[in-house]
Amino acid sequence: MIRLIRLFLMAITFSAPLAVDAAPVTWDFYETGCVAVAGGYPCTPPKLPFLLATLVLPDVTSSGSARWSGDPAAAPVYTGTDFALSFQTMGHPGLPTLTQSFPGDRDCGGGGSICSFDVSWNEVGGRLLAVAVSVLGFSDELHVDLTGGYIGSDDIYGGCALSQCRVSGFWQSDLAVPEPISVLMLMTGILAAWLASPLQKYRILSP
Repeated sequence: MIRLIRLFLMAITFSAPLAVDAAPVTWDFYETGCVAVAGGYPCTPPKLPFLLATLVLPDVTSSGSARWSGDPAAAPVYTGTDFALSFQTMGHPGLPTLTQSFPGDRDCGGGGSICSFDVSWNEVGGRLLAVAVSVLGFSDELHVDLTGGYIGSDDIYGGCALSQCRVSGFWQSDLAVPEPISVLMLMTGILAAWLASPLQKYRILSP
């Protein structure tokens, strides 16, 4: 029995993810539902789930914030690690990629301009524990947390056309997720081998 416990502990150890060098982690927000709440058009994404936005972080553990009120006299304030936030559009200029190097658009003029933003995130060990994205553009806007929020567009964004729409969704990373079933199969094999061992058969059959 002691040997079995040792094998179990070894299996847990070797099934745990190995430490790797720091590498960017991509988090995609997929829209799974959309309902127009203002405006005269229904929300009709081309498909569901629909890729709405992408947040790229420098490593599996990252936290920070990016804020700008839109005041031309004030510079954006960035804290924490680097980031890159991009937005999936559907044929029009849309919102540009937001990074910590963005100095602020002083006049917010024309499509494709970001007029204000408030973004924060907390990622620990490859898990996105908290995220809040609020970006207002000249033609489009996005406001989502871990499970949804709302979007708006003077053109079309995420299927929301000339309207403001409530959306639901989820964030998914590009990290490889270990399958629990593989650990279960390994433990089943170890237990079967232990039960089939001559010593164990002797213990079971002996009075």
